[in-house]
Amino acid sequence: MNSELYWEAGITHAFMGHGEEARQMIERSLTLNPDAASAQVFRGLIALRAKTSPSELNRIARELSAIETGAAISVVWTFHALLQSRDYPLVLKYLADHPGRHISQWSDCPVELLRAITLQLAGRDDEARAEYERAREILEASEAPDMRTHGGLALVYAGLGRKDDALREGLRSLELMPYEKDSIVHQALRLDHAVALVQIGELERAAEELRLYLSRPALRPAARRRGVPRARRGRARGVSGHLVD
Repeated sequence: MNSELYWEAGITHAFMGHGEEARQMIERSLTLNPDAASAQVFRGLIALRAKTSPSELNRIARELSAIETGAAISVVWTFHALLQSRDYPLVLKYLADHPGRHISQWSDCPVELLRAITLQLAGRDDEARAEYERAREILEASEAPDMRTHGGLALVYAGLGRKDDALREGLRSLELMPYEKDSIVHQALRLDHAVALVQIGELERAAEELRLYLSRPALRPAARRRGVPRARRGRARGVSGHLVD
């Protein structure tokens, strides 16, 4: 296997919730290609999940924020990793250094949406709302919206308190990417839909979505076709959850 395949194996294990297997695959990837920025970010994310000391969280977060990578998925992962440190000024500085619209396999995240989430967690509600509105304008202007766009809009509308719109967009994202087509993307979208439901006060519906999420394994058929080692059954993580248990 080459560095890229070990990297994909690490992601697959991480989505299944297998932290140690994910760490081993990422370390092998970096042994073959020490300069791989995405693998460096993912190694840091795994380390963050394994540590509980605030000082250690802060140290790892600052190391992560210094890694340069242009990959959208790595920017979003780094964002979520930094959120775990609760160092919101550091998160906002990282986002200021990584502007734009970060579109990956399963998410469409304008930096405005990421800033809105950060500001909301920091208790800066008026600023968060302004960022949610900017993210809304960007996503609503999409010329060819897909499941990622609708999933992003569900989070935006939930942040703005637009209940009916959040419900519609979340369901639309799941319709466009059924479980049978790509289970890992579907499960990530389902988790984000559950988070949006919680935010708009639909707790019973959110609980049902989480039951569905937990009852189904998130597999990655494309990765297996390329020769990535088969992972055990497990769960996916979405934009608003995260990856390694």
